[in-house]
Amino acid sequence: MNRLHVLCLAVFGMLAFQLPAVANSGAVLGIAAGLHLVLGNLLIGVGEGLLLAQIYRLSRLKCIATMILANYFSSWIGGLVILPVFLTIPKVDLNNGWFWFWVMVVVAYAMTLVLEYPFIYWRLKGRKKRVRSSVEASLITQSASYIVIFAWYWMNSRTTTFTEFGTVSPDRMSMPKDVIVYYFDSEDGDVYQARLNGSRRQMVFQLTGSRRGGDLFFEPGDLDTNRWNVAVNLFAPIGLDYWGHPTNWRSVVVGSNLLAETIPHWFDDERHPYNSGLPHPWGYAGQLGTATNSPGRLYVEPSAGGGMYGSVSRNYRRIHFAYNSPFGSWKVRNAVRLPSDQILFQLGDDQICLLDPATRQVALLWRGRCPLPILELEPGVQTP
Repeated sequence: MNRLHVLCLAVFGMLAFQLPAVANSGAVLGIAAGLHLVLGNLLIGVGEGLLLAQIYRLSRLKCIATMILANYFSSWIGGLVILPVFLTIPKVDLNNGWFWFWVMVVVAYAMTLVLEYPFIYWRLKGRKKRVRSSVEASLITQSASYIVIFAWYWMNSRTTTFTEFGTVSPDRMSMPKDVIVYYFDSEDGDVYQARLNGSRRQMVFQLTGSRRGGDLFFEPGDLDTNRWNVAVNLFAPIGLDYWGHPTNWRSVVVGSNLLAETIPHWFDDERHPYNSGLPHPWGYAGQLGTATNSPGRLYVEPSAGGGMYGSVSRNYRRIHFAYNSPFGSWKVRNAVRLPSDQILFQLGDDQICLLDPATRQVALLWRGRCPLPILELEPGVQTP
């Protein structure tokens, strides 16, 4: 191995193993992609060029120049133009996300072979069995570099949603029966309520015309302090404030005078500039019922890479639930710890999910957004 080989490996090694040191940042994957597009293609092109020259006894300088050009072409055209089109074809959710992740790994590899093949074919001009040699050379060089690229992105991605948790159907999970969830349906945008197992699902408020739902939140009921209203803010999205909420909105009650337990810290938070009952999609997870006395705290980051992390009980090890990869990413928001120590949350744009830290299982309950759970009480039962 000559000095040029050693220099290339050393530089790439420093880049590959420094980024994971700041792995808690949600921007790590973006930094990794930026380095790949700007500097990584140069280094990979050098490596592929040296390999091509070594196998076919060609000019090192010409092979390096050709493969650098090929890598910049395939990553910028393929990665920024063609691959995003493939990503929009399947309807990906929690149940099939891991399958489509590996499908896209294969698609990206195949796309690299196709886009860089003409460069190798051109460089092997004048050789006997040129087509066959070009195919072989493409498979050898692209396979070697793709392993490096895959390892690079794998180290800087967060896929614990699938690697540390098992996806199951809702009927395989034990759920509390006295929790009712209010949410915006993903199909019609109206406000619905349902139990965790999907029963008693019904529309409670129709958002017609130009009215859109921004957030679901609690406010004190009209009868007594033990009763609560569930309200929705309606807005025309002209702008957003510092907290990410619309600058013009009004609220409408969709469930009135409910005898129920709610999430205390949302309506006790005085930091919100408009209404202290508005939920915060990120930050510390809400705690419902007996979960308010449970040890441990969960925190939700506003980035897909940060996800949701923390502990729920002394008996459970810490969890980190996140999905952020080159082939898809989902943010976690509106997380609430239920009395069962399970976690209700929204994943991505419209997946309402339930996670059980004890069994490390997660289920997609239904499609919707902004889940707001209440703990239904029997008549005559007072809230603490």
